[in-house]
Amino acid sequence: MGLGADQPGPGARRRTGSAGAEGDDFDDDDAPDALAALIDEVAHLAPLRPGEQEALLVKVRAGDVRARQRLLESHLPIVLAAAIARPDRGLSIGDLFQEGSLGLVAAIGEFAGRGSEAFEKFILERVDACLEDALREEVEAVKAERALIVGAEDFDRVEMMLAKELRRKPTDLEIGTRLEWDAARTAQVREIVDEARRQHDAEILSLLEPAEMDLLEPLDLPDLEADEGHRNSSLN
Repeated sequence: MGLGADQPGPGARRRTGSAGAEGDDFDDDDAPDALAALIDEVAHLAPLRPGEQEALLVKVRAGDVRARQRLLESHLPIVLAAAIARPDRGLSIGDLFQEGSLGLVAAIGEFAGRGSEAFEKFILERVDACLEDALREEVEAVKAERALIVGAEDFDRVEMMLAKELRRKPTDLEIGTRLEWDAARTAQVREIVDEARRQHDAEILSLLEPAEMDLLEPLDLPDLEADEGHRNSSLN
């Protein structure tokens, strides 16, 4: 499987929430294939032999990287089971597996060398905690994204309304005052609105034919001042 101790899982986790511009490694349509791939990958990992776990824990405490890797891979089925138990909660199976794997890495590093049964319980609790934390963060990220979308719509609406009232382009201070926002929030939403407008303009331009694009170029008008000077000199 070739999983590194610092990068334990095949699912590359995004951490921007939905508001960031990045997406999951696995789209919703690909979820069954992603799950099947993870199940197949984990199924090929060799289970621990009797007594091997205790020996590996001793080596891990001594800093043995290969023992740590072996312990990590042998417990990935626990991570996968925990991920599968949390479907349809905002994160893909790849993201959940990655988060749980990070929890497993931390658990192995923190475990103080208790008995085998205590170790299994310890890592399961840590993996579950990591998954629940990740899901909570995703919910908060989605809420924040929705709040920004609503804020951008309010900003755009008030900007147009003030432009009609004032017969000029309103300042951000005037917009923020009408919305009862502080300067920081107004500036943040302004950036979002401006970026959305730039993207919209770029999309419109991408749909235009080359001939239509030419119409948008500055017209090659004659130099009226130079022409006027030429006529004056001719009259003289």
